[in-house]
Amino acid sequence: MNIMQWLSSAVEFVSEGILELFSSTDDYPAVGLQPYGGEIYAQWMDL
Repeated sequence: MNIMQWLSSAVEFVSEGILELFSSTDDYPAVGLQPYGGEIYAQWMDL
């Protein structure tokens, strides 16, 4: 019986970790689109 309790506990621990990794959270900050303010690489302009 002890082995079954340990196995059940281990499976629960791993499944909770998997759920935490792949669960959807919408706690992202609303930063919006960031415009590019740098210069264009000149070598690519010569193509």
